Amino acid sequence: MKKINTKKRGLSTIVSTLILVMLTLAAATLVWVVAKNLINDNLSDAESCFGIFDKVNINTEYTCYNSSSDELWFSIDVKDAEVDKILVGLGNLGGAKSFELERQPTSYPNVRLFGGSYGAMISAPDPNSALTYIINTTGMGVGGASRIEISPIVGGKQCEATDTVSEIGDCSLLGITGGGGGTTTPSGPTYSPIYFTGFELATDGWLTQTNAFISSGSGAWVSQCDDSICDGSAGSQFFYFTNGYSDAYTQKSFDFSAVEPYDSIKIGLLTYEQSWEDGNYASISCDDGLEIWRMQDGAYPDSTWVFHEMEIFPANCTFDNSVLLKFDGGVGLGTGDFWSIDGINITGVKN
Repeated sequence: MKKINTKKRGLSTIVSTLILVMLTLAAATLVWVVAKNLINDNLSDAESCFGIFDKVNINTEYTCYNSSSDELWFSIDVKDAEVDKILVGLGNLGGAKSFELERQPTSYPNVRLFGGSYGAMISAPDPNSALTYIINTTGMGVGGASRIEISPIVGGKQCEATDTVSEIGDCSLLGITGGGGGTTTPSGPTYSPIYFTGFELATDGWLTQTNAFISSGSGAWVSQCDDSICDGSAGSQFFYFTNGYSDAYTQKSFDFSAVEPYDSIKIGLLTYEQSWEDGNYASISCDDGLEIWRMQDGAYPDSTWVFHEMEIFPANCTFDNSVLLKFDGGVGLGTGDFWSIDGINITGVKN
């Protein structure tokens, strides 16, 4: 009778157990690596979008559907947040369409700004500003759109929707008509014109200096406004800042006081940058101190007129009868850098 070698059997059992333990550890490590990558990706997305959800919104007072022209009006408010793009989604019972509002001025055949024209260059609002857009819904492929949603894109990551409007009222019920450059505005806040200039008749109190003066250009670099309208062809003069010298700025004092105080002031203007390099910028400040807006190199195309609209509040400037607005093309520019402005439009807002 042969004797069974129990030592070999015991050793085999130990080896098998060790292999199972090693396989288990390897599987656990693999699962952890996959899970860690997923967690890191999600954390990266969350960090990009952190704090953005209450800072990019649709203003429902300016959002409606114009059934007579098949146009959807909507207004986007951006607070103190930097976004790369804003994804706008439209929908009706038949389907949905979306497009991205770029920070860089872009032409859209079926989207325009309030008072603008289809195909004109438009962009997403700057931080601490708002813009009203109008969409040809039939041209967009969602005629009679009944729902709109916006989602910011930050750091290349699309955030969750920050606002949705699923009950869009008829513009006629809100007292909204026009939108083609007229002065009719949505019901709700009231707008009081304070000032407009296309720099046509005279300096009108704007400070002129050796490197900041009224001029005219050629080619694409020509005036976009006269003293009543900006239509891309009116007017012959604009304000010009050159070479980044310390005197390359202009300023003018305004009366922002009112019997019923303004809740905010909207400032719209056209700008033209030429030959800017990395780090260059121009700015607007209030009462010769507090910067309320900055145009940074790289944010907009060179050698192109771009429309901007910003909104300031009493926290930014004291709304009295001597608010000094300074347009500075000196501090942030250098030799061979040029900046032009035209069509300054200032409006008081009472909510």
